[in-house]
Amino acid sequence: MATLGGMDRDARLYALVEELRHGRCSTRDLAERLSVSRRTITRDLGILRRCGVPIAGRRGAYALSLGPGCGHPDRAVHAVADGLVDERVIYLGYADRHGRVTHRLVEPCGFVRDAGRWYLLAWCRLRNGVRAFRLDRVLWARTTPERLPR
Repeated sequence: MATLGGMDRDARLYALVEELRHGRCSTRDLAERLSVSRRTITRDLGILRRCGVPIAGRRGAYALSLGPGCGHPDRAVHAVADGLVDERVIYLGYADRHGRVTHRLVEPCGFVRDAGRWYLLAWCRLRNGVRAFRLDRVLWARTTPERLPR
């Protein structure tokens, strides 16, 4: 694995996403925190964008963005992202297109964007199948102590 600044690239990309989750950051601050050059940060941001990570910003200041019109609470999205990263089952409240709310245990697989909307792909234990959950319909979420099955 390639290393730079004492951290391998994969770990640095993950750390970069974590920094951006906490709000807008300048390339200078990111470079300092991750012990790399501003050019490396700019290159890493490009890699993350090509992989589909929603990064907004320009002129040296960046943040994660799920785009305009996303009405979901940040806490729910962070809990979903934490469950995905930590490989934990997620317990969530979800409103379907008719506004009916269900409580679900899901095993997260990843995020996908389609037609300008973000979705969580997950195995839904309630429906016993893979489902795509629109993030703007996740009302609340929390990770459970249960690890994802292998």
